Amino acid sequence: MATAVALVLGLVTDAGLQRVLASQPDGGLVTLGQDGVQSDIAYQNLQRQSEKATASRVPGLLRRRWGAVSTTDLDPASVNAKSVHVAPFPRLVYREGLSDRIAFLSGELPTADRAGDTFLATASEQAAQNLGLHQNDIYCVAGFAFPEENVCLRIAGIWKPRAPRDPFWFDADQLARGVNLGEAGIFDILATLAHSGTQATIVYAPDPRGLVGADLGAVLTGLGQLRGDFSVRRDNAFLKTGLDAAIRDFRDRLRVAAFAIELVAAQVLLLALLYLILVAGHVLGQQRHTFALWRSRGWSWRRIWLLLMIEFVLVALVAAPAGAALAWLAVLLIGRAVFGSAVGPASERFLAESWPFVTGALLAGLGILAVQALLAALSPLLEVRRRRSRTARPWWQWRYLDLALALLAVPLLAQTRLVGRGAVRASGVSGTDPFTLVLPGLALAFLALAAVRLLPLLGPLAALLGRGAAGWLAAREIGRRPSEHAWLALLVMTTVALGVFGATDLATQAHNAGDRAAYAAGADFRAYYDTQLPPLDRVQGQLEGVTAATQVFRTAGTTSVDAVQPAVLGVDPVSFGQTAWTRSDLAARPLPDLLRLLVTQETGGYLLPGRPDSIGLWVYSTGLDTEFTIILTDANGRWGFSRLGALSQPGWRYLEAPFSFDRGSPAYPLRLRRLELQTPPDSRDGRLAIAGLGVRTGSGDPSLLQSFQDPVGWWWLQGGSSALPSDLKATSLIPHDKDPTVSWRIFPGESLIVIRPPLSTRDTVPALASQSTLDRLGIQVGDPMLFQARSATVPLNIVGVVDHFPSLYPERGDFLVASREPLLAFLGRGGYTYPWPNELWVDVRDSAAKTDQARLQGSEPYDLFDRRRLQSGFDSDPIWLGLKASLLVTFLTALALGAVAFGFHFLAAGQARLDDYAILQGNGMPRSAVLAVIRLERWLVLGFGVLLGCAFGLLLAAVVLPVLELGTGPLETVPATILILDPGLILGALAATTAAAGLAGMVGSWTGGRFNLLQQLRMLG
Repeated sequence: MATAVALVLGLVTDAGLQRVLASQPDGGLVTLGQDGVQSDIAYQNLQRQSEKATASRVPGLLRRRWGAVSTTDLDPASVNAKSVHVAPFPRLVYREGLSDRIAFLSGELPTADRAGDTFLATASEQAAQNLGLHQNDIYCVAGFAFPEENVCLRIAGIWKPRAPRDPFWFDADQLARGVNLGEAGIFDILATLAHSGTQATIVYAPDPRGLVGADLGAVLTGLGQLRGDFSVRRDNAFLKTGLDAAIRDFRDRLRVAAFAIELVAAQVLLLALLYLILVAGHVLGQQRHTFALWRSRGWSWRRIWLLLMIEFVLVALVAAPAGAALAWLAVLLIGRAVFGSAVGPASERFLAESWPFVTGALLAGLGILAVQALLAALSPLLEVRRRRSRTARPWWQWRYLDLALALLAVPLLAQTRLVGRGAVRASGVSGTDPFTLVLPGLALAFLALAAVRLLPLLGPLAALLGRGAAGWLAAREIGRRPSEHAWLALLVMTTVALGVFGATDLATQAHNAGDRAAYAAGADFRAYYDTQLPPLDRVQGQLEGVTAATQVFRTAGTTSVDAVQPAVLGVDPVSFGQTAWTRSDLAARPLPDLLRLLVTQETGGYLLPGRPDSIGLWVYSTGLDTEFTIILTDANGRWGFSRLGALSQPGWRYLEAPFSFDRGSPAYPLRLRRLELQTPPDSRDGRLAIAGLGVRTGSGDPSLLQSFQDPVGWWWLQGGSSALPSDLKATSLIPHDKDPTVSWRIFPGESLIVIRPPLSTRDTVPALASQSTLDRLGIQVGDPMLFQARSATVPLNIVGVVDHFPSLYPERGDFLVASREPLLAFLGRGGYTYPWPNELWVDVRDSAAKTDQARLQGSEPYDLFDRRRLQSGFDSDPIWLGLKASLLVTFLTALALGAVAFGFHFLAAGQARLDDYAILQGNGMPRSAVLAVIRLERWLVLGFGVLLGCAFGLLLAAVVLPVLELGTGPLETVPATILILDPGLILGALAATTAAAGLAGMVGSWTGGRFNLLQQLRMLG
């Protein structure tokens, strides 16, 4: 088992390093460079120094890919003798191996470096477009500070990369602005551009054959020394790579996760020792009579003990290599099934490092055998014969020792909980020493040992369940020798407990990983846009599988406490609650209740009196191709709107529309949030004016709600523009019944005008905050506070505490969650640039997820979070795969040990009762009834062990799993782990254990209970 664990950790390391390389955008390139390289001699020196340094610091790890020399930015003097001198500024570049990686669109690679005084060069399609170059153009460049240092180049060809994703093109700047030359050409030019800056680089890539299987600590040390050689000890030299940081992150994660991977496997080693006690006890118990006879004939107990130990050592010498080979084969098969790869070099290294653990297990086993052999050698003949008639009281029940050990299980499990926390292991407490790893197993064994006291209760149960004499005899046997099955019951309980614990561990880790992916994403998809007017409505309309959606505003702010600079999330309480992922333990109160506070505690908007059925607007138009939409919310925070119709008819009109709310009639009172005027891209120039707002109840006439003759406090903002908000001002330009009105000029093209009602000095924005944020601010629920975002100051009213909120991590910093609409109103009024929702959260059907993901990606968001992709990343995480492999190896090993032990026990029990069977059968009891006795005992012991083992397994899972973490970062620990019971997995583990043990016990009983009646009676005399 120790060998198998080492091999699994090796698989995790190999697969993890492969994933590290795959996750690097540039494939883990290591770039060694030097500034100021002006000659080919200096470039050659850099190459020799790089080769020497990499060979000595990280031997076999890096292989050279290419070298490059480039200038800094140059002045584009002219193209075909026409002056340029404007950005973008070109760079002259030489790159090894360029010709093998490009395909020419026009022209060809020049065979010479120059033609007369003109150098021959090529450019990428992208660089040619950016610099305004074509084939055969004469391009002259010069140094900025020394314009007299200039050269001219003829563009001999335009090309494109054959494989744009090749790490060779990772330096996008050279691809976008580089003009490429040969090696001799670049150094000839540098001789002319003597005062221009240069940079030479030698690029190395990790060699998978050298990295996979390497000691991570040695790799990091070597890369650190290499960085010191180039970035610290030398002037104008540098090293660029993200490889060391990525390897370090993986190593730290592996250190933390190793405890979880090895924990269950270590319990199987303890189970193997129990198995050894059981088997050795039976084997030596059958030979005690022989040893006692030897002693009565002059043998000393020392000679018998030494003889047994020589025999055990010889068996161990054969069993240890066989066990290692079996482990290698098992992990080979499991590795291919789980990881898709075979045992690799890292497994061999872990195997070499595991020898202390393997040696300790062998010594522990030999120690158990030594004690068992000693007890067998010391047994006198009379004691052996006495034990055949009745079983003595077990030693562990003397003076209630077993109950004391059961109490000791409490601190053992507490220590396991402490070490199980990722933060504790990350601080330097690895927890992978043998003693710490077996603590839960010892606690489990101590609890099971105390439960063995319940075995005598199986006697009355046997009498109740059995039929006739078989039931009575089974009850008699259990009552006369209750400890006969003690070690077997202990072994079965431990086996079942480990199976149930492993099944629960698997379900818990998988479920919580899904929760963490959903928490990080917030919904199925979360798209963040950093444009002036994020196209959230348009993007949402393009998705075909949407089941729920909400628009969110995200920004960062400052407070009066300098150290508190919270992330701020503006959410719509209703649609957010319908869309966002949540869990009941994210806060002291359920998230829907907290979001409800954002509705009930809000005072913003324009409160409509009474219970109106429709709303209208006196509006003037010159025949514009657009319409007004009035946006409202009801008392429950639900959104509604009134589309007033097209403004295509010139002149004044009263446009009116009923309220339209999702899911039935609105709950009064209503709040007017804003008026929107959206013009299409092909709109015409024109004029627009508004005179007043009206509402209508029933069939009566509309009543004036708000006159715009004097629109005090009303203001407007143009979407997609950085213009500051403006107050509505009435003029006589377009009068209505000779009264002044508010008017605008509408320019051609797409635009958005948003009109908002006044903000009262009494208005505040209801918000939620984490307790840590409140503590740092020194306030509590119900207190007002101010936060500032750029130039806007927003008054908040803290209405609730939320410990965690989807997509926000208090572990990374403070956060506030506010009601979106009043938040945007205050931000817009305060001059915040672009106060519009900038995130789209959507849930989609599984069948449309792939299509909608592509459409969201095509809308060019700044960032896109995909819950399914995050979940997929966990499913392929080598550490998770390593845990699955370890649990699988552990369960199969425990199942095999339990089944073999069960069968062997009843084989030995049957052989020990042959005399009793012969007497019973000789007195007329049918053979089937005789065998029914042991069969009844077998199923009772198995049921006893399965039921109590299941209970102990669930107890162990409940204590250990909520704190057993595979990492320390927020993405791996937030939200907190909750225990998940998968009935299918648990019942599967119980069914497999019961079936395997039951079949083995049946075979053992049948084999051990076979005898010839006459021959057995003759042996009895």
